[in-house]
Parts: sequence; C-alpha cells; structure tokens
Amino acid sequence: MMPDLTYKESFTKIFVKHYGLISKMLSKSKDSETLSNRVVHVSVQLFSNEDLAYQMTKDYDLLQIMVDSLSCMMLSISQKSTLQCPEKNEHLVVDCGHHIMKEHCYWPLVSDLNNVLTHAAVAYEFLSDSNLLNQWFKFLSLFQGMNVNQRELKTHVEFESNTYYAAFSAELEASATPMWALISHLKSPVIVYNACLWTLRNVVYIICPKAAINNSRLPYILQTPDCWLFKKPKCY
Repeated sequence: MMPDLTYKESFTKIFVKHYGLISKMLSKSKDSETLSNRVVHVSVQLFSNEDLAYQMTKDYDLLQIMVDSLSCMMLSISQKSTLQCPEKNEHLVVDCGHHIMKEHCYWPLVSDLNNVLTHAAVAYEFLSDSNLLNQWFKFLSLFQGMNVNQRELKTHVEFESNTYYAAFSAELEASATPMWALISHLKSPVIVYNACLWTLRNVVYIICPKAAINNSRLPYILQTPDCWLFKKPKCY
C-alpha cells in the first residue's frame, strides 16, 4: 500500500497524530527491542520522503511532536543531579540506571528525528524556530552532569557500575548525532549560537557554581557539545 501516494500521505497524517503515544509504549514495553524495530520499520518509510516530511512539519508540527515525545520520556526518568553540591543543586538529569536508558528505549524516537533532519528543508524549520531550539536545549540539559561518579578513597569498590555505557550511548545517539545533522545544513549561526549561550548560562546557574568545587564528585563525561557552546559555527 505504501507505493500509493494518496494512502501513504493519509497514513502518515494518522501516524504523526498518534506519534506521542509511541514514547509511552516504548517506556512500558517488556520487549522494547522488538517494538522499536517495528516502529522504525514503518517510520523510515514515511519520513525518508523529504516532501512528505516537510509537509508533516509545516502542517502537523512534526518536529514539535518529536521533541515533545523525547522530552516527556526523559523527564519521566529525571532526578536531581548530585554534581558538586547536591543540597543546592536544582539541575535535573536522567537516571542512567533506569531501563529506558540501559535498554535504549529512546532510540526509535531519536532515529526518526535524525531521519527528518537529514532533509534540508526540515532542518531549516528546526533552526529557525527559537522556541523549538530552546526546548531542544532544555532536553539536552538533562544529559549534562548525568551519571556522577563518587570517588572512593577509603575502601575498595568490588563491582563497578555499568551505567557509563548508557551515558555514552545517550550522548552519541540523542545529542551528538542530531547536532551533526543540523550543522550539516547550517548557514547562519546567530539563532543557534544564542540558544547555546542561553542554555549554557542556565546550566551553570542551576548547578550552583558558587559552591566549593567537589573534586570527588564528577560526571564520567561532560556531554556539552564544545563546538556549539564555545565556537561560532562556520558560515557557508
């Protein structure tokens, strides 16, 4: 039925309208891997078409729905960051020990987003929407300072936590890959650069930088994309 353009367009409209339910199903599924493969098997056929993806973006807020879905999934497993001074820290981060992170339940949503961002017209819509950009950076802030490791100086740690793998995977799949997809289309750095600076200032504020630095309490990796926060993207 998919080769029929009329059917494909109608099916895509319904798929987009119900897209928000996918994150809830993935979060609660006992077999997220099978469900993920089935979701992507369908969505890749719909969103690989640039004209159709752009139409869904303009007429049905596809990008907003995708970012909302990812944000809701990660906020549902958020916790207060233990970076630096936990008592004064107001920053929220994802729980890398949760099954959503460990089993990569989010990857179909990220895969779909990366898919539509390969289309220049869709990427331009993303980059030109300041509200959407700010929401996206709020989503990324959930990965800043996640998986804090407490240095043990007195006793031997027999078993190391494997949550670092979930942190690295999230950094690569949910942060770095969309970043490069957007940068590949970038023409003007102004809007994105301002959004980066706003988010960086906010993150620095909420982790309570005035507190004394605790060198024994650090994240395994800092997920802040340096090339966005500290350098202006090159204009082409």
